[in-house]
Amino acid sequence: MFRQQTMKFVKRRSKARIRWLSLRVIVTVFLLLGPCLNSVASAPVDNVQLKAAYIHNFIKFIHWPGEPFRLKQEITVCTAGDVSLFRALRKIPQESVRLVDFPGNIDGCDVLYLAELEMAKRTRLLSVLSQSSVLTISDIPEFINAGGMIGLQQIDGRLRFEINLDATRKAGLSVEARLLKLAANVLNQSDKN
Repeated sequence: MFRQQTMKFVKRRSKARIRWLSLRVIVTVFLLLGPCLNSVASAPVDNVQLKAAYIHNFIKFIHWPGEPFRLKQEITVCTAGDVSLFRALRKIPQESVRLVDFPGNIDGCDVLYLAELEMAKRTRLLSVLSQSSVLTISDIPEFINAGGMIGLQQIDGRLRFEINLDATRKAGLSVEARLLKLAANVLNQSDKN
């Protein structure tokens, strides 16, 4: 009987010791990693870097004329009026990026990001680009309604995008369905006719 009581006591004590050691390990891990986790969670995402990442990923879902199965080996991404975005795009590998100040030479651009421009300049530029296979992207309000192809906007604190499918088709670009499904809005007037 004494032996049974002793065994029960030892088992209870072992379980308590295991719980105590587990608790100490958990507390130690949180004490060591707590500052790291806190700084990661509180670090704001740079909006410019986020836009650069979006542009980089858009390119994966766009096909230029004459390239039915593969994307271009080298994509020239041009920016007009936004030096910080140009620098962020420079950090992303695989694309050739050059800075274009409007009115500048946009020959050779596959993608053109337009920063805030006067309405007259924007209208003139979009008119010229509508006949070329240059993907136009901007965060200018109502960009896709003015003839732009992809418009970036803040919706409920999140960066979202809209696609003007009519403009991309007119330029000879094809947009994969996966990208269209992710868009907050797709402007597609040709299907309504």
